[in-house]
Amino acid sequence: MRGLALDNGAAAWLIPSLQPNQVAPFELFLIDGDIRHSVGVLYGKNGNLIRTATIREQRGNTLNIGWTHAMRQVEPCHPVGRWEGQGRQIHQDLSHVPVQHTAWQWMDTLQSNHFFPDHIILRCPQRIIPGQAFSLQVIWMLNHNELQTITAKIDNNAHLVAITHQALAPEG
Repeated sequence: MRGLALDNGAAAWLIPSLQPNQVAPFELFLIDGDIRHSVGVLYGKNGNLIRTATIREQRGNTLNIGWTHAMRQVEPCHPVGRWEGQGRQIHQDLSHVPVQHTAWQWMDTLQSNHFFPDHIILRCPQRIIPGQAFSLQVIWMLNHNELQTITAKIDNNAHLVAITHQALAPEG
């Protein structure tokens, strides 16, 4: 397992080179001030998705926590429109890409969508298929004007390509 962290607190905990017939755990972290969300994903030895989980943490004063007490997945909903902001990226060799302008928009994909409380969405494959590239993405809608994403991109050789974080606001 390897931890990769960006300078703004976004991070990932994963295996950088997946092996056949091994379990594949992933955990992606997003942070906003004293609030941190992490989303865990576990694939079995056969490549099938077997577990997802979200963990919410609050440091400091807990009187102003803006999250729900719900624990189950919620009804599907997703951000609409185009979003723009800053993107950061770290590669498997720990090299960083300079902060750059980025844009994002919800697109329907063949990924499985998991809708957690507090406007957290996990997009990931239902099954990891050997020889096929894939990505895992966590989307956090902080409010109507702030959105964060973190994406782990894995190539067709089952090697980590990069972790990308985006901090976004509605376009315009």
